[in-house]
Amino acid sequence: MVVDKPSNARWVSKPNAVVLAASIQTFKDEATRSTVIGTLEYIIEKYGAISLGSDADFLLAAFNVPMDVPVPAYLAVMCALEMEQVFLGLHPAPDSDYGCLSIGIDKGSVTITSAAPPSYEAEGEPIHISRELTQLGICGEVVLSPIVYNDVSMLADTLGIVAHSEEPSERNGEPVYRLSASQAQPLHVRHLSSVIPARHGSQVLIGEDDPALRALFAKVLKNAGFSVTVAHNGYETLHHLRQNLPDVLVVDWGLPVISGGELIRQVRALPTSKPVYIVLVTGNHLALQSAEAEMVDLTFIKPISPRDLVNFVKRFIS
Repeated sequence: MVVDKPSNARWVSKPNAVVLAASIQTFKDEATRSTVIGTLEYIIEKYGAISLGSDADFLLAAFNVPMDVPVPAYLAVMCALEMEQVFLGLHPAPDSDYGCLSIGIDKGSVTITSAAPPSYEAEGEPIHISRELTQLGICGEVVLSPIVYNDVSMLADTLGIVAHSEEPSERNGEPVYRLSASQAQPLHVRHLSSVIPARHGSQVLIGEDDPALRALFAKVLKNAGFSVTVAHNGYETLHHLRQNLPDVLVVDWGLPVISGGELIRQVRALPTSKPVYIVLVTGNHLALQSAEAEMVDLTFIKPISPRDLVNFVKRFIS
């Protein structure tokens, strides 16, 4: 992604940036592309990377710290493995027409503009190489350049988190290395449905106005074996609650029409013996100081990992 430098832009050179490129060119259906891109951007944000945006073929992110240490590479790899893991959870048959997610990671000097964040643009050789590396990967694999592999391998061996290949493949005569989401720890389960033995009839109601998060949470929970109902605002959420109480309510604090806080109060005031576990999702830290926050079973501060959400549901109704 090479761009002309506008005169009013402020460009910052990052000599130790680790660039992650996720290939999205195989996702032709617009709804599928939107869900996949939203999912990947959400995970990138969780790992504290700078999103460099997306075009028709790739979604890019940069990880960086001021010193030449292996932390950015390690974060990029863990981010990539989680991307692959969640993707496989979203669609457990990656060899179908649904599309394939492949990821490449390289390290080096990158120049990033901060003229109009969060719409960053960037230039640098690692961007070009990381995009090339995606062509060597298949679903469930992350392809690393040698410099990233060198950063990650020691940490991986020490912590026992990432299973790396012993025999590298090649790119232009140079070795490249592959990591597998299905072999990594603790992201060792290929399909979320295999770790969550949902009780028959378990119901989850999701009240979330962000369409990307709503679609992501719904699909991951459905693939895990739960019966899922979604609502776009507080009024719809309340309507579903009155029709049929779920086992778990996942509610965004900032829901329009009727707030998440008001919904929490109404659920806790219902004269019913059925336990309803409430997961509060919010990006507002002040919400934690409210009386309603004391009424919920768990609070997630955005960005939330879909795997964490599913594990919470497993904890209560598996």
